[in-house]
Amino acid sequence: MTSPTDSKPPSPDSEIDRLETEIAELKSQFPKHSLPPALLLRLEELEDELKTLLAQQTATNED
Repeated sequence: MTSPTDSKPPSPDSEIDRLETEIAELKSQFPKHSLPPALLLRLEELEDELKTLLAQQTATNED
């Protein structure tokens, strides 16, 4: 049995995949009109997090 302290942090690639999936799922829930502000805010948060991870990955690959 593993404890929470035994778990490894997710790899950047798996986090990127998770964010891309979550963004796609969120977008599929958008109504055709009148996007609720909460959905738009969540999308912006996810896209910002994804952008940050991609920038970190690019910086790491350049080293």
